[in-house]
Amino acid sequence: MTESDHEQLLYMLMEHKGSALISGYESELYNSLLKDWHKENKMNYSQAGSKKQEVLWMNFEPPEQLSIFDLVTEEDKAR
Repeated sequence: MTESDHEQLLYMLMEHKGSALISGYESELYNSLLKDWHKENKMNYSQAGSKKQEVLWMNFEPPEQLSIFDLVTEEDKAR
Protein backbone atom coordinates (compact mmCIF):
# COMPACT_ATOMS: atom_id res chain seq x y z
CA MET A 1 0.00 0.00 0.00
CA THR A 2 1.17 3.52 -0.73
CA GLU A 3 1.18 6.30 1.87
CA SER A 4 -1.89 7.71 0.12
CA ASP A 5 -3.64 4.33 0.35
CA HIS A 6 -2.96 4.22 4.09
CA GLU A 7 -4.31 7.75 4.54
CA GLN A 8 -7.45 6.93 2.56
CA LEU A 9 -8.02 3.77 4.62
CA LEU A 10 -7.59 5.63 7.91
CA TYR A 11 -9.94 8.46 6.92
CA MET A 12 -12.58 5.90 5.90
CA LEU A 13 -12.19 4.02 9.19
CA MET A 14 -12.43 7.24 11.17
CA GLU A 15 -15.90 7.75 9.63
CA HIS A 16 -16.94 4.11 10.22
CA LYS A 17 -19.78 3.86 12.76
CA GLY A 18 -18.96 0.34 13.97
CA SER A 19 -16.03 -1.13 15.86
CA ALA A 20 -12.71 -1.16 14.07
CA LEU A 21 -9.37 -2.71 15.01
CA ILE A 22 -6.19 -2.22 13.01
CA SER A 23 -3.07 -4.29 13.52
CA GLY A 24 0.30 -3.09 12.31
CA TYR A 25 3.64 -1.69 13.36
CA GLU A 26 4.51 1.66 14.90
CA SER A 27 3.64 4.44 12.46
CA GLU A 28 3.70 8.24 12.77
CA LEU A 29 0.83 8.47 10.26
CA TYR A 30 -1.39 6.05 12.20
CA ASN A 31 -0.47 7.61 15.56
CA SER A 32 -1.27 11.07 14.22
CA LEU A 33 -4.59 10.28 12.56
CA LEU A 34 -5.76 7.78 15.18
CA LYS A 35 -4.63 9.81 18.18
CA ASP A 36 -8.09 9.53 19.79
CA TRP A 37 -8.21 5.74 19.38
CA HIS A 38 -7.19 3.23 22.03
CA LYS A 39 -3.70 1.89 21.32
CA GLU A 40 -1.98 -1.22 22.65
CA ASN A 41 1.49 -2.59 21.98
CA LYS A 42 2.00 -6.36 21.91
CA MET A 43 5.23 -8.30 21.55
CA ASN A 44 4.87 -11.05 18.94
CA TYR A 45 7.04 -13.17 16.69
CA SER A 46 7.40 -12.62 12.96
CA GLN A 47 7.10 -15.47 10.45
CA ALA A 48 10.91 -15.68 10.52
CA GLY A 49 10.81 -16.17 14.29
CA SER A 50 12.20 -12.79 15.32
CA LYS A 51 10.48 -10.69 18.00
CA LYS A 52 8.43 -7.79 16.70
CA GLN A 53 6.31 -5.22 18.48
CA GLU A 54 2.82 -5.18 16.99
CA VAL A 55 0.50 -2.23 17.51
CA LEU A 56 -3.28 -2.48 17.80
CA TRP A 57 -5.37 0.65 17.24
CA MET A 58 -9.06 0.42 18.25
CA ASN A 59 -11.90 2.91 18.00
CA PHE A 60 -13.37 1.42 21.20
CA GLU A 61 -12.19 0.65 24.72
CA PRO A 62 -11.48 -3.08 24.81
CA PRO A 63 -12.41 -5.37 27.69
CA GLU A 64 -9.54 -6.36 29.99
CA GLN A 65 -8.81 -9.51 27.98
CA LEU A 66 -9.26 -8.80 24.28
CA SER A 67 -10.47 -11.71 22.18
CA ILE A 68 -11.39 -11.63 18.51
CA PHE A 69 -14.48 -13.62 19.47
CA ASP A 70 -15.69 -10.71 21.62
CA LEU A 71 -16.05 -8.69 18.42
CA VAL A 72 -18.39 -11.19 16.74
CA THR A 73 -21.97 -9.95 16.59
CA GLU A 74 -25.11 -12.06 16.91
CA GLU A 75 -25.67 -11.50 13.18
CA ASP A 76 -22.20 -12.93 12.45
CA LYS A 77 -22.96 -15.99 14.61
CA ALA A 78 -26.17 -16.64 12.65
CA ARG A 79 -24.29 -16.93 9.35
